[in-house]
Amino acid sequence: MYYEAKTCIVNHPEYDYDDGITHLFLYAGGKVNTPNKQYGKKLHEMLEYMVSGKRPATPDNDISNIDKLVTSVKSKTEVTKTYMRQWEIEIAMKREAKAEGIAEGKAEGKVEAAIEMINFSRELGADDELIRTKLKDNLKLSDEMIDELFEKV
Repeated sequence: MYYEAKTCIVNHPEYDYDDGITHLFLYAGGKVNTPNKQYGKKLHEMLEYMVSGKRPATPDNDISNIDKLVTSVKSKTEVTKTYMRQWEIEIAMKREAKAEGIAEGKAEGKVEAAIEMINFSRELGADDELIRTKLKDNLKLSDEMIDELFEKV
């Protein structure tokens, strides 16, 4: 998708203001809506190259120059090592976030299970000391956590 924005005077829209600045907003994952201006086809081909690596059927100097630059950068050992280090760091961060999410989910699940156990046990007429013992034994909850849960329920 393609969006073009220019500067305007908000207070006085009747005045034509052109400071020569044009901002292009590009999103290569949307439907094609590049305009049919002098750079529409070229822009479309450039975006397609950036997303897929596909070069246009007719040779284009700009895309060829960028392709040469990208190829030369990719072939450098220090770039590959840096990329691989960054990739490993990102994978480790994702694993850690997933593990934390699972731990948080387990903690939330424990709290929900404990509340259900308290409510159900009280409905059956069990005294709080018996419920406390069951929460410690079955869910491995601390006395502080159990006290908090009893206050909630």
